[in-house]
Amino acid sequence: MNGTCSDTSFNVEFTFTGITDLVKPYNIDIYPNPTNENFTLEADFGKLVKVTLILTDVTGREVMQPEVIEDVSSIRRSFTIGHLGAGIYSVQLVTNEGVATKRLVKR
Repeated sequence: MNGTCSDTSFNVEFTFTGITDLVKPYNIDIYPNPTNENFTLEADFGKLVKVTLILTDVTGREVMQPEVIEDVSSIRRSFTIGHLGAGIYSVQLVTNEGVATKRLVKR
């Protein structure tokens, strides 16, 4: 059996874009953690920022309506999550400088 063989090659370029983790993380505290029903989030940004608070489950699905807070240097918010199932959640604080993420355990 004689046949013809050929070889093809090509180059693929990838450009990765996305939100970066903060190089200098903000002072963020979540308590109590773990929690059954409620938790408090405290954050000190050290300067005025616009921040979006996002709560996601382990699959990355948003489980709470994102909250946008403009022109704050610190925040203190309490949340009720009794309606959510037990598991691990991520509390994300998104600013124009990047994303700070803290883990929250719901019992």
